[in-house]
Parts: sequence; C-alpha cells; structure tokens
Amino acid sequence: GELHESRVSFYKDLKGLDWTMGYQLTLPSSLEDAAGRAIKLNEARECFACHSTAAINGLELQLDRLIPGISCEACHGPGRDHIAAMEAKRLNDKHIFNPGKMEADELAQEFCGSCHHSAEQVLTNNQLQGLVRVRFQPYRLFTSRGHDPDEARLRCTACHNPHEDPVQDPAFYDPKCLACHRSGTSLKSAAVAKAEESEGRTDKACPVAQRLCVSCHMPKIEVPGTHFQFTDHRIRTVKPGEPFPN
Repeated sequence: GELHESRVSFYKDLKGLDWTMGYQLTLPSSLEDAAGRAIKLNEARECFACHSTAAINGLELQLDRLIPGISCEACHGPGRDHIAAMEAKRLNDKHIFNPGKMEADELAQEFCGSCHHSAEQVLTNNQLQGLVRVRFQPYRLFTSRGHDPDEARLRCTACHNPHEDPVQDPAFYDPKCLACHRSGTSLKSAAVAKAEESEGRTDKACPVAQRLCVSCHMPKIEVPGTHFQFTDHRIRTVKPGEPFPN
C-alpha cells in the first residue's frame, strides 16, 4: 500500500478542516488524485518521526507500534530498560537519555532542531524561503543578532518546559529576557547598571518598555494557509513597515 498526504487538514483554531498547505483550490482529476499526494518512504519516516512516538526503528517504519503524539520516549528513548533499572534501584545507571544535559547550541540545533528545523536544514533547502521560515524556531534563534551558541540563557529550555504546553502569557517571558538584558531603571542609575552587570546582565536595556518584551521583539506572524500565528524566534527590534527578515 501507499501513504498519502491528505488534501485537507484539521486546524485547531478553525475547529474544522481546510486545505492542507501547498494544495490548490482545484477539483481532483481522479479518485487517486482525491486521495492526496503519495509520499515516499523517506518522507513518511520524517513525518512520523516528528509527529508520533515509536513508529521508527532505525530506517524501518513500524506503524503498528505507533503511539499518537509526542510522548516521553520520543525525547528520552525506549523506557523498558529505564523501568527495569528503577525497579532494581540502579540509580547510577538509569538507562535514559536526558536532553537537558546537552549544550545550548547542540540542544537547539541538533536535538530540538531535528524536528523544528535547524539552521542547517533551512539554509540548505531552497524551497524554504520567505515567511514560511518563521515556523522554524531553532533557525530563527540562530539568526538573532545576539545569538551565542554557548549561552545557556538562550537554550530552548530556558524559556520552555518541554513537559508542558508553551505559556501564552507574554509577561511570563519577561524574567527570561531580563536574565540577559539590563532593566529600564539601569538607564537612569549608574549604580543599578553596575549591579546588574555584575549579575551578568550585560545586554542593552530597552528604552521603550520594561515588560511584555516578546510582544515587540518576538512578534507573532501568521503564515498564509496555516490558520496559526507563530512566535518569531528571531529576536530583534521590529520596525514598522520593514520587510520580513528571511
């Protein structure tokens, strides 16, 4: 049999179906065409590797083992040996992979980026141009002016708990920004500026506002056809009317 990409997809914000991204609003020419685009094995592996758990074993696609969605084993690896180690109280040999021990850039570009698209994946794919690039957070973070591959305060998990849904309240992220940036008060007080710099907060203070940083510096952008607003992880000073930075 063959796997097909459906011509329609379910969109959460719509609470219903609409055309899958990339499809034209045309009538299918045949029943086979109506079933959607046939996808090859390597593409199917990429889809199921990132949108399900346990469906991939090496290069083999095992749909009978598929667990819908992303569960623990998608990031931490198979749990059987871990359970056995815990039951045997072998705390020094837990048999589990912990991504939290990875360096900041390795975590973003190699681990999280394997699904969310690393800078290398985006820059080597000529089809990924323009507004669609906002979907790829590791790439966008990599292109941020202040990106430092060794900076732990810029690692994905500095802002996001992978075991929870992303926090939607912009105010939640203010302390994350102020872990690197000086406060607005430092612009008026040399003593405050010196104290904050001694804490490692050496990046410039924002002269406009002291809260809701991401609402200005990480704007939400909707890619046509996605019915979703992506937070642009290219951290920058956004100027009215400027073109989207590719």
